[in-house]
Amino acid sequence: MDRKQVLLDDGQMARQREFTEKIHAMHQARGRTPLALVDTFGCQQNVADSQHILGMLRDMGCEFTDDAARADIVVMNTCAIRDHAEKRVYGTLGALTHTKKQNPEQIICLCGCMAQRPEVAEKVRTSYRHVDLVFGPQALWKFPELLYQVYTRRGRVFSVENEHGSIAEGMPVVREGRVRAWVSIMYGCNNFCSYCIVPYVRGRERSRAPEKIVEEVRQLAAEGFKEITLLGQNVNSYGKDLEEPMDFADLLEQVKLAFDENGGRLQSVILRGRAHCFGLLGCDDDLILPWESIRSIGTDVVMVDADPLPGKHRR
Repeated sequence: MDRKQVLLDDGQMARQREFTEKIHAMHQARGRTPLALVDTFGCQQNVADSQHILGMLRDMGCEFTDDAARADIVVMNTCAIRDHAEKRVYGTLGALTHTKKQNPEQIICLCGCMAQRPEVAEKVRTSYRHVDLVFGPQALWKFPELLYQVYTRRGRVFSVENEHGSIAEGMPVVREGRVRAWVSIMYGCNNFCSYCIVPYVRGRERSRAPEKIVEEVRQLAAEGFKEITLLGQNVNSYGKDLEEPMDFADLLEQVKLAFDENGGRLQSVILRGRAHCFGLLGCDDDLILPWESIRSIGTDVVMVDADPLPGKHRR
């Protein structure tokens, strides 16, 4: 995949900031602070995506609530891996008909991997007509533009096109807590396992530039964060698509240096061993290794895979 097609330029991100400012002005004109709720289902990458959605909503002038009945904007960030999670999403969408009836101006948004599936988008289009905005992971970066369309067109907006995926740098973020932080190092997957939908909803593998990752880690360390989780569906493939390829172990070296130089001290790395580790580690449980032993096991077996058991997270 051509990196020029993957990396969003400064002009595209500036355009989204303009839409954010327009929405902020609309909110101010209403004379009260709008409340937003972001409900997250699924993996750590979804949690990280939701923190960017929170950042965009904050910049639009929103404050946050856990009460859907009070929320002016409800965003459900969904998971497509487990059938049980999908049923919970549909159940929650059904319950939101009552809040929408009480507050017809409420904006309800469905996003994430589940929303990217064509059959889900069509079901929402026909059976959940109170949902105003549906967009997949590929369209996360243009959430301000899509929300602006909902406000100004007074109609439903769907952005679930089958796109190759992109990398958007500089999106605002609201991190929950001051100890643990999520840092995405790559997106998508090329494996196309028979049981997994990720390549179809999150696109092909795209690695962030190492200098962008290191810059983010350096800032987090300076702010006092003690635990940083590097996210990617298949991070042992990190760097293969870069113009100057590098491996995951090389990235870890740079991350450690940035962390140590800015008030932190990387003492250990947790390798999450599951069945999809292809037996390279020969373990089924998390493996905690001291930093000094990372190089000794070889770069081919450094497996840190963001595939935790799906949960539910709400802000």
